[in-house]
Amino acid sequence: EIAGILASQVPVTVEEEALKAQAVIVRTQLQWCKENKKEAPKPLSKKEMEQLWGQEKYYEFYEKMIRAAGDTNGQVMTFGGKVINPSFHKVSAGMTRDGSQIYKDTPYLLSVKSSEDVLSEDYLSVKFFTKKEFEEKLAGVLQNKEEDPKEIEAYLNTFTIKRDGAEYVTELEKDGNPLDVDAFVQAFELPSPCFFLKEMDGHIRIVIKGCGHGYGLSQYGAEDMAKNKKSYEEILKYYFSGIKIEKMGKH
Repeated sequence: EIAGILASQVPVTVEEEALKAQAVIVRTQLQWCKENKKEAPKPLSKKEMEQLWGQEKYYEFYEKMIRAAGDTNGQVMTFGGKVINPSFHKVSAGMTRDGSQIYKDTPYLLSVKSSEDVLSEDYLSVKFFTKKEFEEKLAGVLQNKEEDPKEIEAYLNTFTIKRDGAEYVTELEKDGNPLDVDAFVQAFELPSPCFFLKEMDGHIRIVIKGCGHGYGLSQYGAEDMAKNKKSYEEILKYYFSGIKIEKMGKH
């Protein structure tokens, strides 16, 4: 089961210690979901893995996933004696986010530097919209279709953005009315909630940093640590502050 979920969460080319770290995350996720009666991540089927990797590579790659699960046999992350809910994302915006303030019971989600992430091809993305395109997409988030006659620069000034210490957007308002940040990110198909709005050449430019929500482990950062000879335990303890890696009954 763990191998099939791993296959859905990481590319097979990932460094061995980063793969082991992800295996511990998966096992911890499964246990947390079980204890909290939440839906667990689903493993890929053999057919899906064959489609992903190609039939001729299936056994070799599946073996790699099984080995990572076996090498970390039974290990989960705990904090204060309880299994944690282990968040992870593809690439941070250079720092992971502090989730200890926002979510109850996650004192282990502190903000840590993940500066190698800036080298990832997924670190920076840019989107351009005409004002009309922007307003059309925004209409779904606002739930009303008001056209704002202002010039772009003045129009962008009607938005107020609050950020956390890692620069991710935590609150968004237009003309003093709160907008749902997640809904905005979805409507504009942004890879992460770390975004910046600016007028450029008569268009609205959105610059986005990182890929994913920014909490917990950065997979790109974990890969970089593994390349620098860090063990999976060191990787996990870096991204999840104050945790223990403990062996539970067989999972």
